[in-house]
Amino acid sequence: MDFESIASARFRHPGQACLILEGSPPKLSAGLPVRPLMGPLWWSLLAGLSCQVVRSELSICSNAMRKRRLSKQLFVVNERLMFLEEEETQVAAELDYHRHLADDAVRDAAVYESSLHRDAADRAMADVDRFERSLDDIDRRREVLMAKRNRLLDRMNSYEDLF
Repeated sequence: MDFESIASARFRHPGQACLILEGSPPKLSAGLPVRPLMGPLWWSLLAGLSCQVVRSELSICSNAMRKRRLSKQLFVVNERLMFLEEEETQVAAELDYHRHLADDAVRDAAVYESSLHRDAADRAMADVDRFERSLDDIDRRREVLMAKRNRLLDRMNSYEDLF
C-alpha cells in the first residue's frame, strides 16, 4: 500500500484525519489501520507529494473535522433550547397558578384585616416574585444560548464556503 492510496483513503473514510505521518515511514499492512499523526511534511515530500497538496489535504480534513464538531455543538445547544422551552412552559403555568393564589390571599387580607391573612398574602406575593425571577432567568439563559447558536451557525457557514 503506497502513500497516495493511503492519502486518498480520507475520501473513503471521512471520519479520519489526513495521513501526514511523523518520523520514518511506518510498515504498512493492508489489514491494519494506520494512525494519523500531525507533524512535519518531509515524509510526504519523500513520497512524492508536494507541500501544497499535503497542506490542502490537511486543510480539507481539519475543516471537515471542525464542521463536524460545530454540528455536534449546535445539536447540544438546540437540545438545551428545547429543554429550556419546556421549563419555561412549566414555570409560566406555575406562575399563573401562584398569581391566582396571591390575588385570593390579598383579597382575604383586605377583607378580614387579620395578621394571619396578611402573612399569607406576603408569602403568596413572595412566591409570585420568585417565579417571575425564574422566568427572567430562563429568558436570560435563552438569550445566551441563542447568541451561542448564532455564533456556531456563522462559523459553520464560513466552513461551507470551503467545500
